[in-house]
Amino acid sequence: MSTPPLDQLVLASGPVGEAADRLLAGHNAGHLSLGRPAWAVVLAALARRCGQPLLVVPARDEEARDLVTDLEALLGPLAVALWPSRGAVSGGAVGISPHLVGLRARALGVLGAPGRVVVASTPALMERVPARDVRADEVVLEPGMRIDMDALVDRLAGVGYERVPQVEERGEMAVRGGLLDVYPSTADGPVRIDWFGDEVESLRAFSPFTQKTIRPLTRVGIWTAAEPGDIPLVDPLVDPGIGGARVVRLQPADYEGALREALERLEDEAAAGALDDPAMLISRLDDLAVLDLRVPSGTETPAFDVREARFATRGMAEAESEMARLSSDRKRLVVCFARRGDMERTQHLVTRVAPVIMDADGRGAAGGLGGIYPPRPPHRIRLPRSRSGCGARRHAHPATPPRGPRPAHRRPPHRIIP
Repeated sequence: MSTPPLDQLVLASGPVGEAADRLLAGHNAGHLSLGRPAWAVVLAALARRCGQPLLVVPARDEEARDLVTDLEALLGPLAVALWPSRGAVSGGAVGISPHLVGLRARALGVLGAPGRVVVASTPALMERVPARDVRADEVVLEPGMRIDMDALVDRLAGVGYERVPQVEERGEMAVRGGLLDVYPSTADGPVRIDWFGDEVESLRAFSPFTQKTIRPLTRVGIWTAAEPGDIPLVDPLVDPGIGGARVVRLQPADYEGALREALERLEDEAAAGALDDPAMLISRLDDLAVLDLRVPSGTETPAFDVREARFATRGMAEAESEMARLSSDRKRLVVCFARRGDMERTQHLVTRVAPVIMDADGRGAAGGLGGIYPPRPPHRIRLPRSRSGCGARRHAHPATPPRGPRPAHRRPPHRIIP
C-alpha cells in the first residue's frame, strides 16, 4: 500500500520520521516540537504509518473538538472518535445530552481497536465512567439480519431511547406499523428500519422534516443515549483501560491548569464522587505516554515550520489570496477536500494559482491542467485525488497576477490546512 502524498511530506521531516519508526518498533518516541496547526497532519501520518490505535489527549474540550474535525477530514469519520466531557452527574436533575452520552460510549467502545484514533480531553478522562459489566454495547443492524422488532424496541428503550410519535432529535424512536424510526445518539440524521417478518429488509437515512428517504444504508450502529444512575463508576484509564492504544499527549504543560478550571465547573460531579483525582490522572498519563507534541519554546527548533490560515474565506477571491499567502516563501500548501467533485470544481474556478491534482502515489497528473494556468503563474498548488492531501511548490520567478474578469464570488467547498 502506497504512502499518501501528504504523509510523505510530513514523514520526510527527520524528527517526525524517527518518531514514527520508534512507535512502529514499540518504543517510546519522546517528544516533538511542533506548532499547533501541524498536530492534526502529524497525528494522521503517524496513525497511518504505524497502524496502531492512538489515544490523543489535549488539555481542553475545545481543543479536542477542533482536532477531531481536522482528523476526520484526513482519516475519515469512521477512524476517529471524540471522547467529550460529560459536564453533569449521571442520573442527576440536569440530564446529559444523548449526543454526549453516545459519543462517550462510542469512544470507550472503539478505544484500542486497530486503526482508530480516540481524542479525549483531560476533563473527559477525569470523569469516571460506568463499569465494564454494566456498559451497553453498540447495536449493529444490517439488511438481512434476523431480529425481532419488539425485542429491538425494548433493547433501545433500555439504553435511553425515548418512544415518540415522530423522531426529531437524537435519542428518539418511533414505531410506525412495520417500520421503526431511530435517531441514533451519534448520527447526523435518523434511520428508518423496514422489516419483512423478523428480517431487516432495508435501512434508509431520511429527513426528519420531510420524512423522505435520503439514501439507502448498508450498516447502522446505535450507541446508548443515556447513562443510568446509581451504577458503579470507575476511572476510565483503569477500567476498561486503554487496551492496545498508544497515548499521545498534546502540550502536557497545560494539563494542570485545564483540570483546575474543570474542577470549578464540575462541582456537582466532584461532590457526587464522579471525578478522578487530577494529580492521579496526570501521573497515569505520564506513565502511559509514548509521545508528546509540544509547542516550540523560544530555544527549540520545530520539526518543521507551519503557518495557519488567518480566517475562513467567504469567496473564491479571498480563498485564492489566502492560498497565495500560505504558499509563499517556498512553503508547501495542502488543500483537502471531502469530495472529489468539490476538488475538481475548485480546480476550474481558480485563476491566480495553478493547482495540480496528484495521484495516490504523490505524482502529478499526466499532462498537467492545461487551460487554467496564468501566463506566468506565481504559484503551483497540487490538489490531492484522495481525501488526504498533497504538496505544493512555488515557482522560482516572480510574476504578476493574470488579467481579465474575476470569477464570480462563490463559497469555496474546501478547508485550507497549512
